[in-house]
Amino acid sequence: MVDPHTQQIFDGEEFNRAARFWTYGYDIYTPHRVYVLHDYKNSQSNPKTRTWGTNDRSGGNKYAATKRLLTMIDVPGGETNATEALKVKRSKYGLGDRRTLDQLIEFSGIDLRNRKKTIDGVNRCGNIKWVPFIEHPHGVNYIPNFDDETEEPLDLDYDEGSVWKTTENALNKNQKVNLSLPHDSIRRRSQQKHGSKEYTDFLVMHDTTSSEEHGFSHLPIPVQLSAIILCFAFFVPAFVSAKRSKIFSKKQ
Repeated sequence: MVDPHTQQIFDGEEFNRAARFWTYGYDIYTPHRVYVLHDYKNSQSNPKTRTWGTNDRSGGNKYAATKRLLTMIDVPGGETNATEALKVKRSKYGLGDRRTLDQLIEFSGIDLRNRKKTIDGVNRCGNIKWVPFIEHPHGVNYIPNFDDETEEPLDLDYDEGSVWKTTENALNKNQKVNLSLPHDSIRRRSQQKHGSKEYTDFLVMHDTTSSEEHGFSHLPIPVQLSAIILCFAFFVPAFVSAKRSKIFSKKQ
């Protein structure tokens, strides 16, 4: 869903939208090959296609929109008031409550809070490790409710899988809200991977594989045997047929 409060924004909306999807529980993948290109140089030099530069852009507040985007993902330059920042993140066009921003930083490796390319110098491009979360009790297709005017959340009875639950408890106890606090319950559950390769007490069951775990040798034995038999069934007759054709042509 496009955030209507980010008018005049040209840079930054892509990562923010990805952050919103990912924290709601969506997994985002990109193909290993480029299939769609944007001929940026030629399209932007063509006055017939480059209409956005000449359109009326007087509407909207670019400064407020930029500040909103920075606030959403904890990049310096955003809202400094913790309460106001939390209000933006929990709003209709804010972050989801299935995964934390900390988990996104660790998953992507991008050091958002210090405005650096990486948190440890490691390029995580190609990372396909699934980050676990507790599915919403109302199901995967559930859409949270928000006030149409204020855009504040109406589903305030947060379930145990919501990352806002910890924040809400801290607010009720008048404690300092740590917006970067990891979701401890998820971290504990993630340690149950060993042995079964499944997070057995999660409502959503996923195999947690890394890029190194893919390959023929990691497939189940029955699948490997079936693949080998199919190869023989296809290639052996083809080889014999080709051999016979070659012998027949020589005789002629």
